[in-house]
Amino acid sequence: MSEIRLDTPHGCREELQRCANGIASLIPDMTKAIAKEAELQVHLELAEAIATVTIADAHPKITATEMKARVVKELAKDPDQTRVNRLLVSSKVTALNARMRALEKRMSAAQSALNDHQAEARSAGLAGR
Repeated sequence: MSEIRLDTPHGCREELQRCANGIASLIPDMTKAIAKEAELQVHLELAEAIATVTIADAHPKITATEMKARVVKELAKDPDQTRVNRLLVSSKVTALNARMRALEKRMSAAQSALNDHQAEARSAGLAGR
C-alpha cells in the first residue's frame, strides 16, 4: 500500500479517492455475502423447525434443555453443513463490515484534513487582502 499523506489538499483528495474506490470494490462481495447469509439462515431455521417437531413427536415430555441439545445434535448431522457454512459466511460479512468501517474512518480523516487545508487557505487569502 502506498504512503498516505494528508499534509496537502492533493494528498487528501487522493486518499478520499482510494477509500471511495475501496468501498466500491467491496460492495459486490458484501452484497453476495449478505444474500448468502440470509439464504443459509432460512435453511437453518427450517431444518431446526423440522428437527424440533420430529423430536417433540418422539419425546412428548422432553425438557427444553434436552430438546435444544437434541436439535443441535440433529443439525450437526447435516451433510450440507448448513450451520458451518452460515458461520463462515457470517464471519465474512463481519470482516467485510470491518473493512468498510476502516475505509469510512480513513475517508473521514482525509475529509477533515482537507477541510482544514481549505480553511487555512481561506484565512490566508483573507489575511493577504
